[in-house]
Amino acid sequence: AYASEQSTTGGVASGGISTLASNNRTTTTGFSASPSFTHKFGDTGTLQLGYSLQSSNQTGNATSVAGAAQPYFVGTYSLTNQESASFTTGPALGRFNNTLSAIASEYAGSDILAGAHQYFVINTLRFAVVRRVYIFGTLGYEDISYPNSLPPFKVKGGVWAAGIILTPAPDSAITVGYGHAYGVDSPILRATLGLTARTHLAVSYSNLIGTSLQTLQS
Repeated sequence: AYASEQSTTGGVASGGISTLASNNRTTTTGFSASPSFTHKFGDTGTLQLGYSLQSSNQTGNATSVAGAAQPYFVGTYSLTNQESASFTTGPALGRFNNTLSAIASEYAGSDILAGAHQYFVINTLRFAVVRRVYIFGTLGYEDISYPNSLPPFKVKGGVWAAGIILTPAPDSAITVGYGHAYGVDSPILRATLGLTARTHLAVSYSNLIGTSLQTLQS
């Protein structure tokens, strides 16, 4: 569970100290619960099943830029149900490793989130070129719909990606690639670096379809 308050319009006051007027405050509250199940089938592979319930609420005055037809912020509420399943092969395939996954997210809430969904079925094949260096390729299908947006937004079609994975240390991994998802082509970057036993640095870059509240949830 979490709660936060920030400036709706953004900006930094001189000296780093800011007093927010009551009409310039956005309050965000939420909670999530994510039970999961994992079973290992020896060297054949590992099955993972998961469910996630996420609730988020943002309150505050609607805020617009001068001349804009629509406000860039309105208070919204989102309830997300997400189901996931994946199977990852084990040492039985030698230098090859494959993950087949399916993720279904259904949204209920205010504004454009009402009745929205995102469905993905993705298969990723990895090959160990040398120790700690892998190449990967991904193929799959996506079904994304926001029926209450203006105009209604829908994407259906294939997704793909390719790239390289580096694992310089047991607690560090760097993924760099390029792919097509959410209806657009974009680069991919995910990196987690173990700086010390208690300090990790995480960096990521991606293009997604969703609202700011959905981004906060994920």
